[in-house]
Amino acid sequence: MKYSRRSRSSRRNTFSPRQLSPTYSSILSRSVSPYSNYSDSPGVLSSRSVSRSCSRSRSPEGLSYITSTQRKNRSRSRSPRWSRSRSRSRRRRRRSRSISPRWRRSRSRSRRRRRRSRSISRRWSHRKSRSPRFSRSRSRSPRFSRSRSRSPRRRSKIKRRRFRGRGRTRRRRPGKRSRSRSVTPHRRSHSKSRSPHRSKMNATVVDIDQNVSEFFFANASTDEHIQAQNQNRSRYIACMSLLHLKGVELRQQVRVRALAASWARNDFKMSTEFICDRDRYGMVEILKALQIVDSGRLIRQGEKTLKRLQTARGKVSRHKIDKLKCKINSMRKLQPKKGSASGSICKNVRKWTKTLSKEELERYALHLPKKPWKKLADICHFNPVEDFPNLPWFLSYCFGQSAPCGTVVHTCEDLNEKNINDKLKTCDIPYAHSRKFKKYLNVESKIKIATSEPRLDTVLWYYEDIECRQVDEIIMQRLDTGDTSDLPIGKMMDRLITLKELARGFRCGRRATGKYKIPFMKTLLSLAESKLQNVKLKLDSPVVVLGDRSGSMDIAVRTSSVITGILCSICSADLVVFNHNCKRPKKVPENVDEALKLAMKTEASGSTNPSSALMPFYKQKRVVKTFIIVTDEGENVGNFADLFEKYHNEVFPARLVFVSFLDQHEKGYMCTQLKKKGFNPLQFVLDARRPDLTKLEKLFGILASESKSFTEELSILQSKITGHIHDGDL
Repeated sequence: MKYSRRSRSSRRNTFSPRQLSPTYSSILSRSVSPYSNYSDSPGVLSSRSVSRSCSRSRSPEGLSYITSTQRKNRSRSRSPRWSRSRSRSRRRRRRSRSISPRWRRSRSRSRRRRRRSRSISRRWSHRKSRSPRFSRSRSRSPRFSRSRSRSPRRRSKIKRRRFRGRGRTRRRRPGKRSRSRSVTPHRRSHSKSRSPHRSKMNATVVDIDQNVSEFFFANASTDEHIQAQNQNRSRYIACMSLLHLKGVELRQQVRVRALAASWARNDFKMSTEFICDRDRYGMVEILKALQIVDSGRLIRQGEKTLKRLQTARGKVSRHKIDKLKCKINSMRKLQPKKGSASGSICKNVRKWTKTLSKEELERYALHLPKKPWKKLADICHFNPVEDFPNLPWFLSYCFGQSAPCGTVVHTCEDLNEKNINDKLKTCDIPYAHSRKFKKYLNVESKIKIATSEPRLDTVLWYYEDIECRQVDEIIMQRLDTGDTSDLPIGKMMDRLITLKELARGFRCGRRATGKYKIPFMKTLLSLAESKLQNVKLKLDSPVVVLGDRSGSMDIAVRTSSVITGILCSICSADLVVFNHNCKRPKKVPENVDEALKLAMKTEASGSTNPSSALMPFYKQKRVVKTFIIVTDEGENVGNFADLFEKYHNEVFPARLVFVSFLDQHEKGYMCTQLKKKGFNPLQFVLDARRPDLTKLEKLFGILASESKSFTEELSILQSKITGHIHDGDL
């Protein structure tokens, strides 16, 4: 039977698919395009004619019978022009999806989330609770689904959470104004309910009559300092003076609050004694104390500014308002219950500025910023000529005017590496300012610095920068003429170690070209020995010093050896050195020279086993009242805490002092283990990467303040101060 092309009317009575032979059914099952006009022979059924008569079916075996109306509609859809338009519309939809805004993309995102959550739920189907992602993405809107999935308890926690950074913000309607987070009643009540709890947790009330040394090391507020000065003024002054004499450096916060408390009490004799001490009180400390006293006025000023910004018609940034609120809250924490920046306090500050010398004011102008002086002048209302008689142009220079010609400040304004040597010939520039050009200094400039510096301590402290034969001769001449060094024992020992390394041919860890002898070395050794004899440290004897020379102490081994030798010479202590095992040196250091020799000979090697140094004392049942351990607390062999617990219970309850070389914010392994067992060792921390011997006086002071002799010395000094204080001054 032959099939040919017929008219539309004759095509109505077509064969049923069941009447077709297997040959034609196999032809129809092929994947041939319905738009191809494939009819080579009259005996072959074309795909186009079959597509007009039959519709597509999911099964390749069967064809369905269609009517003429269906065929007419299908032929329109299959026309080339209409198919092109459909494909174009598809491409447009794809483009619109790629360029669509967020609310269109959210549908595709929710689909991806649903797929992801379903895969996770299949993996974890053995669990009772569903995956949180699956519960959040059940609906097309992810935000709505999250809100439904969260319980009321969960939602209340999420409301209180604050996100940092540029997170997604909730879209609001354009007609509604958003409320600020800081003015919501929920947050206001929440902050009020938590503030008393915080104050109770952070408050460390220490009685000055019972624990006077702990009072100055605790975080006491300004009101507590006022109460302590009113309670026992003479004991307060005696303790601060004795700690200063012992070399204990109090924190800046403690010194500032002590000065602010004396001003709040209108005790100008005490405040004058404080600000006249240039080592402990400078311009920064005075400004901070003055801001504490003046905090009430600053709070009122900030609240007026905040109210003006909140009621302004224009748009004010939230960052500006939040910054002002944060400033007001910080000032409220510092505000004392009594006191203000009165005229008498400003008069006391103006008396201090009149005592500043020309060199000090030039140093402030050269090295320190000008903004603090502007703040100080805003509170005290200085007269530029009367309040700064030694340098009348100083205050105007702080407010932007240039320094007069011929002054050091004007000369140093355009200082650079090209003109440093020429300007040093004409002007005496402080080396602290010209030090940044030390690579470009010639021999003449180094000689000029060594001769023009008013203090010999500056030349000794920066000796490596200006080192040459001529400078050595100048230092020796100044020492012979009676110019002594006022460096404390810690800084002097640091200089002596550096000079020893230079004499042996080492400079900054590299081998130098040749060895040479420093001519003023013996003179400095005698000065250091006299300073060491003046140090009086009374500890509960017998004292044993345990020194760490393990491989982890490679950087700080010389510093630790110097500290070990100095402590042995001061306290007449026994010395035990340890790494993986303990070793006693042949001779215990008794002076500065022997301590330096011990430091130069000690080499770091082996593991860290501090229990090996304690074991002989435990086995022999030898009584030791104070153990001083100089270590980095990197114990990797043995257990020092367990062995010390046995020694404490069976032999003697000794006292532990740790000189620890640790990284920043590190607590130390050995001290942590001892605290877990109930012990409270005294810990003095030094930087492991940059060990500093200049803090040696602070170590001596802390050890002295913890001794029994400190209370005796304090009572003697208090009685002397009480004799000089009249009843009207109390």
